[in-house]
Amino acid sequence: RRASQESPKRQRSFSPVAALKRMFSSSKKLSASSLPSLRDETSRVHAHAQSPGRGAAIALQFGATHEPRVAATAALSVARDGGFAKEKLLFSSSTCPDEICCAKAWEPLFDNGVLPAFRLGGLAGLPFAGATGFRAYASHAPDGGGLFVFYGPHVGVSSDGARIGAVAREGQAKESGACGACVGALAWARQQTCQPCVQPADAPGDYQMACVKQAVVRHLPAIDATEGKDEVAVLCDKLCDDIRAGLLEAIDKACPGQPAYLLGGIQINGPTEGPELLAIRHFELRAPDGTLTDKMAALERALDLQVNGFN
Repeated sequence: RRASQESPKRQRSFSPVAALKRMFSSSKKLSASSLPSLRDETSRVHAHAQSPGRGAAIALQFGATHEPRVAATAALSVARDGGFAKEKLLFSSSTCPDEICCAKAWEPLFDNGVLPAFRLGGLAGLPFAGATGFRAYASHAPDGGGLFVFYGPHVGVSSDGARIGAVAREGQAKESGACGACVGALAWARQQTCQPCVQPADAPGDYQMACVKQAVVRHLPAIDATEGKDEVAVLCDKLCDDIRAGLLEAIDKACPGQPAYLLGGIQINGPTEGPELLAIRHFELRAPDGTLTDKMAALERALDLQVNGFN
């Protein structure tokens, strides 16, 4: 099940970046007494960063969203209930190398100096590290521990919500594309008449972009058949599924001996001063024997706990 089926109230979150970093440098749980200040701060940040038009556009195009810290806390609590404390997990990410993804709220969860992330992704978040990269990543896991992979494409939403695929970057007066590779590949594909238009082997100096173009061309019929949604938003959902499929294929070939939690979603980039958001699409546990278990129901319960109070 997708997180877009969740109730609207779950879009209310409470995770300023400073609190995020403090929490993930400690194994202590937040107490109920800390909630008012966190909620007050989040209300202030959201009011500053998200116009009504932008919020409505995000809800229409992507469904329910969460701040990354809320999503990560919930996902890690599910892993903890499964017997894996954060300290026994080695994190990795299959996300776009765009600096806006690394500099904002999500990546610090995995790059806090104690639990660095192994990078599996390239342009558009596709897992270009492949089976070799995943095998290397898995070999670095703590003894008796597990793996935790966050994956997904990213997309900008303009400050007024009018443009999907654009974001105001720090130091720039004008908005620019995000994900630039996805937006560029989509524009390129619209101008082509051949199928599949490009083969990765034909562009050895730009292999990753050739793969992104190939994926976009493959998804054009589905994009054109979807009514009521922006084409970039539809593409993001398709790419999220592509990344998931690529990761599962890499894991099957790598045959890791550890369980692997896989959390996938669309990263929504906002104004430079505001929080990033995550539209969750998948949360699964792959056992060493290859069994795949859907953990979305457990994640939804954990998200309810994050929003409505801590035990």
